Amino acid sequence: MSTAICMRKKGQYVSPHGGPLFLQLPQGISITILLENVYRYPWLDLQNQGSVASFAKELKEYSTVPWLVISGDAMNSMLRTVDVYTTKTSEVISSARYFDDAIKVMHNYRGSQWQEARSEMFVADIQISSPPGHFGYPWMGSLDWSKLFTMWSDSIKLGGQPGFLDVIGKNLQVEEATLKGGDEVTNRVYRLLVEDVLLGLNPYGGDMDTNRWNSSEYNGPGLGYYRYLGKLFGYGLVGNAFIEARKKAPKNETERTQLWIKHMCIQSGYNLVAFHKMWNFPMTDETQSVCKRLPCFFPDDEYTKSFQSKTDTVLNESGGSCSHREPKKVEFRGDIKAGLDRVRPQNIFLTFQ
Repeated sequence: MSTAICMRKKGQYVSPHGGPLFLQLPQGISITILLENVYRYPWLDLQNQGSVASFAKELKEYSTVPWLVISGDAMNSMLRTVDVYTTKTSEVISSARYFDDAIKVMHNYRGSQWQEARSEMFVADIQISSPPGHFGYPWMGSLDWSKLFTMWSDSIKLGGQPGFLDVIGKNLQVEEATLKGGDEVTNRVYRLLVEDVLLGLNPYGGDMDTNRWNSSEYNGPGLGYYRYLGKLFGYGLVGNAFIEARKKAPKNETERTQLWIKHMCIQSGYNLVAFHKMWNFPMTDETQSVCKRLPCFFPDDEYTKSFQSKTDTVLNESGGSCSHREPKKVEFRGDIKAGLDRVRPQNIFLTFQ
């Protein structure tokens, strides 16, 4: 739950629902708050090395309190104390830092400034509106997600709790580049990025969304389409297109689709019209004209060979020969690792009496 409060020089606030209160203040503003008739949660502040060093002691002293709070560099989290108490404190700290880094990478990928964005807020609860997790502020997870938060290192081979990444990705979704039927797709593209950049995995294998090649209709691409692009060109292609789309938001889905295909061609340096026709993307003459100024590329691999008839059709329609050699990887134009493995100066100072 979030509440807007009109701040006064001196005032008071009573919370009818309990829980921690996080204040988002304008830069350069400092306030002092006196808390009365409350019980203390275990507290971990990742921006305070003293808090990190004494977290095991803090957890032991306040282990009977039902909830604890982690204040991270990019995300604040409210977890069940028992879930953290039964886990190594080093694991919990590593988990919190991982999610901070994942959020920073997401911001870098979409071209937004994580330092200027409000922190994400994660709360695990017994009763949420859309289990097992849903986006928003705070973004919510069912009660078992509290334990899952602490176990990310055990899940690295599975993508480092991809369910968490999908929900956070909804908060940071690039709507300007979300294509038809993509409300639950482009948010998941971040999963591929995090697996590649942070976890050292290869997320570009498996489903390439080729099941849609059986259709003659355009229904928008699935996650496998973005996985295929990553396999061919690296994560830079989609990331650059995300950034460009946010610079000038398309007015409608038609404009969004045409702009996306143009970015795919321009950013990759190849004419990818034939490739996109495998998904039946609608393309205007103007879009095709932009792409056809570039050399054509079309993959010749196990996926296209499995759909030889459609492959032959789209290549014949392309009106020219296409290269089948391994394409050049696209360099991401931002700094994908900006802010990783470091935290900003401490900005919350607590005194307990």
